[in-house]
Amino acid sequence: MLFRSGAAPRAWVTNQGSHDVTVLSLAPETPLDARATLATVPVGRSPAGVVAVAARGEVVVSNADAPYLSVLSMDNPSEIARIDAPPGIVGLAASADGQRLFAADWYGQQVLVIDLPGRRTLARVQIGRAHV
Repeated sequence: MLFRSGAAPRAWVTNQGSHDVTVLSLAPETPLDARATLATVPVGRSPAGVVAVAARGEVVVSNADAPYLSVLSMDNPSEIARIDAPPGIVGLAASADGQRLFAADWYGQQVLVIDLPGRRTLARVQIGRAHV
């Protein structure tokens, strides 16, 4: 996932095997073969989805095999909060104003609507069985 943070764009890459997120600098003046790793941030088990919430200066990561989402700071890449959620969350989307997070629960066949400032689930919308 790409996002411009400050003066230089960054990529936030989930690493399911090592249970962390790598933050890469994508500064245009840096040659492609020399792109710098800015940080590696430990998160929950099997991180999968990632979404930038620019309005809040945060990145949210879904941890498919953990009972929470990880909230990271864009400015100082580190985990700053956790939001309770069932295991199986994979896809994430956020409202432009940073107030709501939408989390696709693969196992529960639902979408969670989360109050991002309050760090709590507001609603669960059943979506039916996933086709595989």
